[in-house]
Amino acid sequence: MVLSAGRARPAVVGIATERDGERARHRRRGWVAAGVVVVVVAAAVVLDLPRRDSPALRRQDLSGFVTGLESEVGQCNAGLHDALAAYADARSVPPKLPVSTAASYVQDGIAACSFTNSGVVGLSSQQAPRTLLPLGLGPLPSQLGMWASYDAFSTLQDLKVVVAHPGDAAARSRYDAQVAALARRRAQVEQTVTRAQVAAGAPATGLPLTAVHGLTASSATGPG
Repeated sequence: MVLSAGRARPAVVGIATERDGERARHRRRGWVAAGVVVVVVAAAVVLDLPRRDSPALRRQDLSGFVTGLESEVGQCNAGLHDALAAYADARSVPPKLPVSTAASYVQDGIAACSFTNSGVVGLSSQQAPRTLLPLGLGPLPSQLGMWASYDAFSTLQDLKVVVAHPGDAAARSRYDAQVAALARRRAQVEQTVTRAQVAAGAPATGLPLTAVHGLTASSATGPG
């Protein structure tokens, strides 16, 4: 019995050695496969860098980025435009719209430029692609968000008071002050976009935002 047990032991050791060898081969194959994946990914990144930084693709990235931002801010931009146009029609001689209709347009504009609008909220999560950062477009989503959610929103809030109380000199003065702030932000956004477009060799189309005139600066307040 002892001899039999002694003869069986080498067989067990041989099986264990064979299994260890298989596990070692599997590990080596796993490391080789992982190494191949890393090399392929690294090569793809290296090969992709010159392509993504080419002038043509940078212009493509720029066009897509600006178009996306214009879409996000589109409802606020249109709401501001329509509110100003309605107010101008209500105070024309003779009036083309009732004051109540102008007030309704102003209220719609306020909603479009508030954080209840998904487009305005979406601006806060937008980031410029890496290829566009050298063009100075990193701050653009934030600038546009401030134009919509703060400057345009506040301007429309002040216009709402002016529509309801046209003879309130203080309300008209506050409106004019807010319009000036809105115009400064608009110029900042337009300058950022136009400068980037020129630097990229693209047409300088800017990012069209509604222009607003103060009550004392123009006899007809409306889109410019």
